[in-house]
Amino acid sequence: MFFIDMAVPRDIAPAISTLENVFLYDIDALENVVAANRRARQQAALLAEDLVWREVEHFHQWLAAREATPTIVALRQWAETTRREELDKALARMGPLEERQRRALEGFSVGLVNKLLHVPTVNLKRSFREGRAPEYVQLARHLFALDP
Repeated sequence: MFFIDMAVPRDIAPAISTLENVFLYDIDALENVVAANRRARQQAALLAEDLVWREVEHFHQWLAAREATPTIVALRQWAETTRREELDKALARMGPLEERQRRALEGFSVGLVNKLLHVPTVNLKRSFREGRAPEYVQLARHLFALDP
């Protein structure tokens, strides 16, 4: 049996809780339950707030890294244009080639450009997460003459 005594002063004698299968809850016990629940909710709220702030920070890092995109696109376009021009010059100097030879040279040049641009691309993205983006972007645009 459950007894809930909300009265002040008490209506039910505390000794009743000593009986087998009898549970007595008074206003003090309920206040303790409420306080414990409040503490648990406050702790959960702090954990949730921490989680939200971590995710906000991750979002800001992701958003900042996206700002590197125009420079990365410009760098890759510059590299592709340069690759194509140099490949065309080399093919013109070599004379007639079989189609598989042309594809092999094309694949080689694409692979080389991708390998050369991988680390700068990663570092540009990382610079945004580290808060050093403006100087990295400016430097990359200057080094590769990407500004109009």
